[in-house]
Amino acid sequence: MDEREALLTAIRATPEEETPRLVFADWLQEHGEDARAEFIRVQASLARTTPADPDWAGLRCREWELLIAHRAEWVLERADAANALSNAWGWGLERLEHSQEIPQDHGFRKALNLWAFQRGFPDTLNLWNVWNSWSAETEQCVAALAECPHLATVASLNLGGNGIWAGLGNLVASPHISNLSALDLGCNRIGDQGAEVLASSLHLTNLTSLNLWENRITDAGVAVLATSPNFANLTALSLGGNQIGDAAAAVLAESMYLGNLTSLSMSSTKVTNAGVKKLQQALPKCKIKW
Repeated sequence: MDEREALLTAIRATPEEETPRLVFADWLQEHGEDARAEFIRVQASLARTTPADPDWAGLRCREWELLIAHRAEWVLERADAANALSNAWGWGLERLEHSQEIPQDHGFRKALNLWAFQRGFPDTLNLWNVWNSWSAETEQCVAALAECPHLATVASLNLGGNGIWAGLGNLVASPHISNLSALDLGCNRIGDQGAEVLASSLHLTNLTSLNLWENRITDAGVAVLATSPNFANLTALSLGGNQIGDAAAAVLAESMYLGNLTSLSMSSTKVTNAGVKKLQQALPKCKIKW
């Protein structure tokens, strides 16, 4: 393992730690990659500040200047993920490996825009509505994603609107998702069976945000979710648009694992004032949308 890869391995091993990222930034600067080093430092600083901070606006402007100039080459670090998903969009990022120039066609730009950067690295993967509806190809692509080792460096994964219920088991069985802090499965029709798959996964314990909007989940599915220790770290949970009512509100209120919730969406459901009141009593620090 060369020095660069060793530094990246340290970042993957402790994705929440800032120090390994800054050490890598120093190494990059020492080896002539000044822009990449500056970008890591800028985003690390942004993660510690708010818009009220006097330095925030300047940092944000510099962040975008660097992204406009270098986004494509830096996203290439996730080329293996692009390869795994190449069937989703046709021409993918893997083309950079064989080209001296960055392609400008629509397919490449679409692939590029799937990634967002946090603290210097493209760790947010947005695959909303890539496949649109279930097909055998969809299941194959989800399986390929689950096998991709670089998924371990993704902190936030959006798979909403893809109809992936048939491939959900493969995804949540992957040890590569263990570092996920945010998972968006909205509009996937996973149903109560999908809720059971999520609740039984061994690799979702670091989630702080889970979006299950409009998934045909019933009160029974919510009961399974509420009794799973997988979700003890959740601070945000969206269950809106599902076939749930006050029974679901009751099991959420009684859950011994959901006490850290600060945001709960129950909009477009059959939950009544009585159900919301029970939730407010059990979760006084939680903002409830219904």
